[in-house]
Amino acid sequence: MSSLATKAVLSAIAVIALAAPAARSDSQAPPRSTIAQRVDRARDIFIGVATQVRVIKLVDGKAQTVSPEPALLEAGESVEITIEPGQVLYPANWQAPKTTLYYFSGGAFNVASVRGHVVNAQLIYPVAIDKDTGVFIPSYPWHLADTIDERGLFQDAIDAREKREQGSKSDGEGK
Repeated sequence: MSSLATKAVLSAIAVIALAAPAARSDSQAPPRSTIAQRVDRARDIFIGVATQVRVIKLVDGKAQTVSPEPALLEAGESVEITIEPGQVLYPANWQAPKTTLYYFSGGAFNVASVRGHVVNAQLIYPVAIDKDTGVFIPSYPWHLADTIDERGLFQDAIDAREKREQGSKSDGEGK
């Protein structure tokens, strides 16, 4: 599948979630984000390939596989994605693990669609850390990942962030 087709499908996953009945009455899509916003909110950014997807529910802080697997995520469920990080984009000195987990949730997402479009696809993952589990999550709610053809835009946003961070450090040194 071409990266343009993958991009369209990843966008469609979010649209499906918006069109599906919400799992909770308070489930509303956050405003659409820009790459710069996702970069600014990310702790780490890497290019990776997903190798496995399963639906989980956290019980007493531990992930348990939901069986049988639902077609759509329900309240309290997440898609757990096993990813092999390849190239680190930010921060440059971060040593990515050989494999990592990534939780994606927050809406009635189609599980088969998520699996079909992330497994074996090289994608850009701007990630934050979930404060309760310590596992990677999207840096911006409801935004799964970005296609590799957006790498140049990511690098521009990373360069701008690093420039702002350097300016903040040098401003603090003069005080």
